[in-house]
Amino acid sequence: MPAAGNSESAAVSPLKVMTYNIHHCKGMDGKISIERIADVIRRSDADIVGLQEVDRYFFRSNFRHQVKQIASKLGYNFAFGANLGVAPFGYGNAVVSRYPIISDRNIALPGKLEPRGALKTTIRLNNGFDLAFIVTHLGLSTSDREQQVNAIIDSLKGMYKGVIIAGDFNARIESPEFSKLHEFLNDGYQQVSPKNEGNTFGKHRIDFIWLSPDLKAISYSTMSSDASDHLPVIVDVRPVN
Repeated sequence: MPAAGNSESAAVSPLKVMTYNIHHCKGMDGKISIERIADVIRRSDADIVGLQEVDRYFFRSNFRHQVKQIASKLGYNFAFGANLGVAPFGYGNAVVSRYPIISDRNIALPGKLEPRGALKTTIRLNNGFDLAFIVTHLGLSTSDREQQVNAIIDSLKGMYKGVIIAGDFNARIESPEFSKLHEFLNDGYQQVSPKNEGNTFGKHRIDFIWLSPDLKAISYSTMSSDASDHLPVIVDVRPVN
């Protein structure tokens, strides 16, 4: 995998990536448990995880800095991007990573409804190459999502190698707002074509891991868990030979 923005190719060790909407750590039983979310990630053995619906110091989640505590329980690095709330409070997306996060930037996305964002990180892998890992949670209207997808693609500034975009897209794969993503990236699920339907939220697949063309998914799975109202998605990633 090349350094982010580098057009040259390079080998990369196998990488396990997860996206997980954690519903501010509120499980299907109505209980909030940071440990339960951390345990799901631990059991998956994911190297890099994009999280959505993460609270920081909110009353409803007992004033906890959720991603900081999740990362601490795993011994991982973390970054957080707030899209709602005034510091030190916040609600948004986060990344936890086995590897160092050498930069992070929260991108405010356009839209008329709830404020949305994309947390763009650079993660240095153990072979010294830098991965652009972006986690997002798109809006509830088609028009908002179309604008938001365009903004995320524009943020890449032509960098279409060594890129993974993960998140809750609030839409199914046949939705028109995905057309621009298909121009530049590949859906990890469709690369693998697993026998299961890959549903992540009820009977729908709305959580995705998108890969730049120099990367490919060799496996796709979800984990059964009641720790959130979404299921986590796990993709094993390899370079395209």
